[in-house]
Amino acid sequence: MVVPVGFVSLIIDYLLKLNDLTPYHENCTTDIFWVFGTDVMVTVAKSLDGPIKILFPRSLTPNEETGKLDLALLGLGDIVIPGFFLAILLRFDAHQAGVSTSYTDVHANFPKPYFNSALISYIIGMSTTMAVMIFFNAAQPALLYLVPACLISSLGCAFLRGEVKELLAYSEEDEETKGDDSDAAEEETKKDK
Repeated sequence: MVVPVGFVSLIIDYLLKLNDLTPYHENCTTDIFWVFGTDVMVTVAKSLDGPIKILFPRSLTPNEETGKLDLALLGLGDIVIPGFFLAILLRFDAHQAGVSTSYTDVHANFPKPYFNSALISYIIGMSTTMAVMIFFNAAQPALLYLVPACLISSLGCAFLRGEVKELLAYSEEDEETKGDDSDAAEEETKKDK
């Protein structure tokens, strides 16, 4: 019996197997442990000068002691992991609208309720992360706020639209199989001619 990957297992797979996707092991649970449980994550992130982080000012006034602006750090995983999730939601929107995902016209006009709601929730989650970080003056694991925000918004959107079952059952394996079958049929037609 073949069990489709499905939307939920696809997301869980991304979150649990991130050790294969990023060398920095930034998934939600390890992110929380290494930020709150130790100072390792903050120390390593501050000491590395590579394209794995984005720095931006915490305030507009320089620190009185150092004369420099205090900087906040956003890790690459805090952008990439929700980006995977948003990409899957955009593909689900395209699937629901009947738009082919094998050839995607970047200018295709179709409704994107799941993508838009998750994008707005990402912005709210990131704003919450920044507010908590500034209020408590301590490092915060952004995924602690981003993952629930994005999941709740997509599930809420599905609930309001009456498409919870479709969202949870969504799998791209079906579309890939159809694409492979149509390619094989085209090749067979060419051989017959």
